[in-house]
Amino acid sequence: MRAGTRRWLTTAVAGGVIVLGAATPAVAADGETADTYATIVDPSGRPTYVEVEAPTAAQEIRRAESLPGSVGAAVETPVTITGAASADPLRSLQWDNDALRLDAITPRPAVAGQLVAVIDTGVSAAEEDWASGQVRCDLGTDVVGDAYTASSGGTGCVDPHGHGTHVAGTVGAVAGNGIGMAGVAGGVQILPVRALDASGSGGDVDIARGLVWAVDHGATVINMSIGGPQSGAYDAAVAYAAGHRVPVVVANGNNRLSGNAPQWPAAAPGVIAVAATEAGGDSAYYSNSSGTALIAAPGSRILSMDARHTTPGTPYVYMSGTSMASPHVAAIAALWLAAHPAGTVEQLRDALIATATDLGTSGFDDLYGYGLVNPYELLTPAPEPVVEDPEPAPAPAPVVDEPAPVPSLVAPEAPASVQVVAQTEALRVTWTAVAGTDTAPVEGYRVYRNGTLRATLAGTSFTDPVDGGVAYTYAVEAFGAGGTSARVSAVGTARWAAAGLSVNRTSVLKKGRIVVRGTSLRPGSTVVVRETYAYRKSTRTVVLASVRVSAGDNVSFSVLPVQGARTGTLSLQAVDHNGRVLRAGRSIRVG
Repeated sequence: MRAGTRRWLTTAVAGGVIVLGAATPAVAADGETADTYATIVDPSGRPTYVEVEAPTAAQEIRRAESLPGSVGAAVETPVTITGAASADPLRSLQWDNDALRLDAITPRPAVAGQLVAVIDTGVSAAEEDWASGQVRCDLGTDVVGDAYTASSGGTGCVDPHGHGTHVAGTVGAVAGNGIGMAGVAGGVQILPVRALDASGSGGDVDIARGLVWAVDHGATVINMSIGGPQSGAYDAAVAYAAGHRVPVVVANGNNRLSGNAPQWPAAAPGVIAVAATEAGGDSAYYSNSSGTALIAAPGSRILSMDARHTTPGTPYVYMSGTSMASPHVAAIAALWLAAHPAGTVEQLRDALIATATDLGTSGFDDLYGYGLVNPYELLTPAPEPVVEDPEPAPAPAPVVDEPAPVPSLVAPEAPASVQVVAQTEALRVTWTAVAGTDTAPVEGYRVYRNGTLRATLAGTSFTDPVDGGVAYTYAVEAFGAGGTSARVSAVGTARWAAAGLSVNRTSVLKKGRIVVRGTSLRPGSTVVVRETYAYRKSTRTVVLASVRVSAGDNVSFSVLPVQGARTGTLSLQAVDHNGRVLRAGRSIRVG
């Protein structure tokens, strides 16, 4: 990174209605430029983003492209938010739920097991229309750090802006509880990923990192109501999500009246981009119409939660934008996946297209994509066809045959060549298929870990996520109609993931905090952060933080650099699972 990078975007207000939208990036007064990252994709398809440093931008790009495993360079670009039947007292004000016929969907798929990640300005977990524990602060993260508090703990469960909470409320506010409003997938669990700061601005690489975090922490659907200029940082992260059957739903952008250029990540391959409609079904005047939208949803004057409580006693507010349209589709995707737990991202896209209500030009068009999302058609099973009974035919004369002798069935042979192959925090168990016979048919295999059943499957391999450094015993048996074979065992030990120490930024304003992250560290060990800075004609070193790795093997916390020093060096120290000391250093700038 070249010294002193900074990036900002603004929010837009149209006609007195809040329309928080993807605007042209502002250039810092001091002419500072953006960071460059190498996108490194491991054999499983998981991307990581490694910052590179060089005197010029061109040298940084060449260096990023030449790193081992790199699939390209990503020059950080700014992003911002793209918008700002029930006993619930405010349900009658939700025209969007009426337009989508949500109350007519019976039975409604149960949302248990679904986890919708909201990558945004954070999600306030203190709002009245959440169920206890519905916002999963234990799984969330804050990759920005400007609103870090002891209570939020870097979990993403704080929202000084309010945009992310409004989006999350549309997705999952509890329905039928006599409080507030009704979310589209009322009661669904929310995973907060705070990647935009208190002004609603952030960087594309932070967004991509948040997307990978969401996949790794169990998200079944991801919503990103954000937009910015062209960026390749999203491609590997979206592909990683699709490889884990996690759809990524994004806002299409609000810039139709200001150039109408395609917005990212709406134009990134593999996403489900959502345009906005008005209450009458017309395309919203601000909704991007460059042809990137797959589908449309209500986006104007959408009522949802207000984390800032701008109206005393009424923690709800109207907002407009494609940001408000996107969470409708994300919630509908969660309902579809609840009804189709084995569904893929492509199957979901096909189902959304096939059931959409065509608007505008027949077929696909730039305003609506394939039309208005139609959850009623998507989620309501087709009626069973009525078949009239035919006239009974005369019964034929009975034919009596001697039954053929039934062979006696026996259990199949035991699997051969059972092996346990070590992977990074996973073990892959393989075996040779058993050849079934008429008397010893094979229906499948059961895999046990330390005596506990882990999987029943028809194939001949199974990958099991486990902690590294621990020996596990696996046993495999074949089964069929004639019984179960003997178990064949093998032992394996997974590798620990490579330990890492990183910071989210190296240039901050006065009183700005830097988020420190440690991954795959030894539980019970301590992460120490020191800062060395020039003082008069000498240097001083102070300890900024000493944090114990108390739960799991990852840690995230923020530090406040020395305010009197414009430049300094952060020294990070931790211990990995193998007892090796891990050190990292970063030059920083304050002010």
